Amino acid sequence: ILFRDIAPLLADPEALRYAGFEMAKYAKGADVIAGLDARGFIFGTLVAGILGKPFVMIRKKGKLPGETI
Repeated sequence: ILFRDIAPLLADPEALRYAGFEMAKYAKGADVIAGLDARGFIFGTLVAGILGKPFVMIRKKGKLPGETI
């Protein structure tokens, strides 16, 4: 897995907004937006907000607050 530094994107409101609208194009027919772990939470909530859709977090078992293994 190759991880990219997303800090510059997050620091630039115009670029982040553009990225959000570009990603939202691919999800416009969805009923719910789901995000996988850390970065998925950031970008998933952005897309869900743009589309006015609910957002669901997806994490490994035992990783959500209040969960026990």
